[in-house]
Amino acid sequence: MLREGAVLPHHCPPVSGDFLISQYQLYSENAEYNPQTCELFVSVLFNASVAIYNTKTTKIETIEFEGITRDPNHDHSLSGIGFNPVSGLLGVIVHSRAVFVTDVSRLNLSEISQHRYSGFQDIEYEALGNTYIVGTFPSSILKTGLDGSTAEEWYRMPEDAAIVKGFGGLSAIGDFVLTNDEKTGQIFRLDLTQPRGIPVLVPHSPNTIIDGGQDGICLPPKYNNTILLVSQNNKGITVLRSTDNWVSAEYLGQIPTPPEIAVERGAVTGAVQVADNVYMIIYHFWDPYVTPWGGTGNRTSFPMIDITSEVEANALEDLRASIKKFASDCC
Repeated sequence: MLREGAVLPHHCPPVSGDFLISQYQLYSENAEYNPQTCELFVSVLFNASVAIYNTKTTKIETIEFEGITRDPNHDHSLSGIGFNPVSGLLGVIVHSRAVFVTDVSRLNLSEISQHRYSGFQDIEYEALGNTYIVGTFPSSILKTGLDGSTAEEWYRMPEDAAIVKGFGGLSAIGDFVLTNDEKTGQIFRLDLTQPRGIPVLVPHSPNTIIDGGQDGICLPPKYNNTILLVSQNNKGITVLRSTDNWVSAEYLGQIPTPPEIAVERGAVTGAVQVADNVYMIIYHFWDPYVTPWGGTGNRTSFPMIDITSEVEANALEDLRASIKKFASDCC
C-alpha cells in the first residue's frame, strides 16, 4: 500500500539491534514491514488503529478507522495485519471484544460463521490476492476473494471442539499455507489450490511439542521460506527449518523471552523482519489497566527485540551437528 503523499525511497536504511517505539498505549500484537516505504505497520490492539513507524525518520503516523478507533463503547480491537501482494492494499482484522465480530472489507465474519467459531486473529494472502483469515476457537480458516465482497468457510474443526484453542497464525508459500496448532503443538500445511482446506501434518524432528501459548508465525523473507518462527506467549520463539518445502521440518531450538521482558510478564505474540533483521514482538497483557473496560495500560515505550543472531546461531549449530554426524558416519 503506497499511502497518498508517500515517496518511494531509493533504499531503506539498515535496522539492527533492539529499538523502542515510543507511542502511548501502542500495545501491538502483530506487525508488517513494507520495504517499499521503509515503514513498519503495527496493529494497535486495544485502540483499534494502525501505527506506522518510519525506520528512516523514527517518526510515527497513525491510521484510524471511523466508528472503530477509540470507540466510546470500547468495543473494538485490531489484531491481524498484512499487505495484499496483488492489490497492494493493507488488510486488517478488527474484532469486538464483546462478541468477537470481525470485519475484513467490512465483512462480518462472525455472521458468516454463524457464531460457531471465533477468535479471528491473523490474515494471509496467496499469489492471486485471495485473503485467508485464521480463527482460533476452534481452528478455522475463512477465504475471501480479491475484491473482499464475499467470504466462505474454507476449513473448520468439528463443532464439539469450540472451546479448544487451535490455529494461531498463517504463512503462505506459493500454493500452500502453514499454520501452527496450539491443541497438538504441531505445524500443518494446507493446499491453497483445493476448494476446501485439509490440514496435513508437517512432522518435525526431534518431535518437540511446541506449547506455551502459541500465537503468530513468521517466515522471514531473508531465509527464502526455509525458516519458520513460531511465537509462544509464555516461552519465546521456536525455530524450525525445512529443506523440502515444508513436507517435513527440523526443530532447531527455542529463543527464550528476554529476562527483562519475562519479569514484566511480557508475552511474545509474533516475529517480523524489519529491513534485514528479525524482531520479536512483545505484548504486555498484564499491565495495570487505566481504563474501566480493561486491556490497556499507560505504557509509552514498546521494545522490538532483535533476534537475528539467535535465529542464525540455532541454524548454524544444527548445521555443525549435521556435519559432525556425517563425518562420524562416513569416516
